[in-house]
Amino acid sequence: MRMVLRLVHRSGPPPQVPSAPASLLTAGDHDLLILDELTYIVTYGWLPISEVVAGSRDRAPRTNVVLTGRDAPGT
Repeated sequence: MRMVLRLVHRSGPPPQVPSAPASLLTAGDHDLLILDELTYIVTYGWLPISEVVAGSRDRAPRTNVVLTGRDAPGT
């Protein structure tokens, strides 16, 4: 099964970040989730780094997570 969640923002107010990735992390239905280019969402301030850390920490025990993107915050 493949799920692609794309968030494209060109101008105007920042978009609301969907909650789908958070529910996928906790459901335990997947062995691997790749959150491609997630660091941009954090860098632009659309998602607090604390939510990313909490989602990674509180994920289902058998779910592995790969986060990608450039210029990841240093905290």
